Amino acid sequence: MPVEMIGWIAPRVSSEIIPPSGPPFDAEVIAETARIHERAGFDRVLIGYFSDAPDGFLVGAHAASVTERLGFLLAHRPGFVAPPVAARKLATLDQLSDDRLAVHIITGGSDADQAKDGDWIDHDARYRRSAEYISLLRRTWTEPGAFDHAGEFYRTRGTYAEIRCRQQPHIPIYGGGGSDAAIRALAPHVDVFMLWGEPLKDTARFMDRVRQEAALSGRNPLQSFNPPDPRSNRGQSLGPGQGHSPPGADQSRRRTRAKAPECRLPTAPAGGRGSRGARHLPVDIARRRDGGSGQLDGAGGHPRDGREGDARIL
Repeated sequence: MPVEMIGWIAPRVSSEIIPPSGPPFDAEVIAETARIHERAGFDRVLIGYFSDAPDGFLVGAHAASVTERLGFLLAHRPGFVAPPVAARKLATLDQLSDDRLAVHIITGGSDADQAKDGDWIDHDARYRRSAEYISLLRRTWTEPGAFDHAGEFYRTRGTYAEIRCRQQPHIPIYGGGGSDAAIRALAPHVDVFMLWGEPLKDTARFMDRVRQEAALSGRNPLQSFNPPDPRSNRGQSLGPGQGHSPPGADQSRRRTRAKAPECRLPTAPAGGRGSRGARHLPVDIARRRDGGSGQLDGAGGHPRDGREGDARIL
């Protein structure tokens, strides 16, 4: 089946196996990482959300300015930017990037992390808020005229946006979570449901629950899997719903992984997309920036038509 490969960019040298190093913001790290992923044939890169990190919208805009085909999955946490404002910001970035943007709704898996930015809503309420947030995003992107909204968390009057997404009717919406509250709130709204890579039987049962909930609203979301690092506790057999979070939900705990000599990024063969016949290309941005080896061979163009697939892999 078609597969979309999703990588990762950040404003400093870091990954799931490389601890952060260097200044908290380095524009050249963003540019170099984006170019590496584009030359390696990745479909998208995730721009993560952290409560202490630089603004992801601007990181994405810079990465888009140095690439031509690479797509961007921008993590965005509801509760801090009003939905109509966020809709205009996202539509603007989609226009600037020439229809290469998707948004990953990060509900927030950590009360402590939410509190850093002044959010005190509890776990289940955050998921209800995310559902309302997505609904308002969609309306702002698609309503032909001004509208009013009155919900549990938001109330607007005369809402209308002249700026619309370049992608029609709007950019793809990703989201996920392992709890019952997450499934109830997000399955009816997202285009792609994100989850950690788990044992196949557990994953199948979990996605059955997601599809059943989504079907009540006439939807059938695609699936995104984030393969666990076998050297971490993500490699243990955690069943869906046992406290794990979607990719990007609580990124802070990922920063303590042991350093590895290099990060291996899967790359598509020239002219292809996804993982069919994928090779592994050693990439160590830190070493390359210090003048070491790590040459790129420019593997794989990836045409933009046919981007939508049946599964995503982060």
